[in-house]
Amino acid sequence: MDMNDSQRFWSKVDVRDDKDECWEWQASKDKLGYGWFRLKERPILAHRFALLGYDALLPKNLFFNGSCVCHHCDNPSCCNPKHLYLGTHQDNMQDIVDRRSSKKIKYSTSKRD
Repeated sequence: MDMNDSQRFWSKVDVRDDKDECWEWQASKDKLGYGWFRLKERPILAHRFALLGYDALLPKNLFFNGSCVCHHCDNPSCCNPKHLYLGTHQDNMQDIVDRRSSKKIKYSTSKRD
């Protein structure tokens, strides 16, 4: 990731003056509302890039080590680093249950055979 990637990324985010608001991804989104960004010809979830670019202490293998980037705000298109945190798949699923938002999820959280 270089400065051009970062500038290109943030040009696609509606960064609000109020740093506590959600910063919505304005480009390509999937049917669940998650933003997608192309990094070195590879698609990446926008909120992952937002957190990785914001926190230099995060492991650079974040994309491959099974970690999830979770939303405190429960807004899939939010890229505000203050609303994001690194967790596990289990953390993410528990967060959904805790917010009682599992009804909004249109996909199964269980593994299929």
